[in-house]
Amino acid sequence: MRTRRGGGVTTIEIVLIVAIICLLVAIAFPWFTRAGRQQGAYDARQTLERLRDAEDAYFAKHHKYGTLTDSIDYRVPPNVHVAIGGDGIASGKGWNATAVANSATCYLGVGADTVIADVHLSDGHVLCP
Repeated sequence: MRTRRGGGVTTIEIVLIVAIICLLVAIAFPWFTRAGRQQGAYDARQTLERLRDAEDAYFAKHHKYGTLTDSIDYRVPPNVHVAIGGDGIASGKGWNATAVANSATCYLGVGADTVIADVHLSDGHVLCP
């Protein structure tokens, strides 16, 4: 007489399924991290461009640049960290800013302050290396 094989799953089948899932994750992971970095660079760039506009409006009223986003009436998005600095802020000669979002860093220099962390910038243009 023949015995009938049970309907269970063998160990080899489980190992193959786990291997296929691991392979798919290994292929998809770099794509997701790259997409996150690209979104971060986009958010940082947009933040610096809007910050530039807010600083220009503040300068038109006060003839100097603001050092804090609150003082220039600009709200930074919650996922972006911004630092404003530069030697020309008080004199109105220039300023620079760095924005970091999702491990992407962008720089902006205006007027006399167009060098940040040894990165030379074009006046008023955002750079995301």
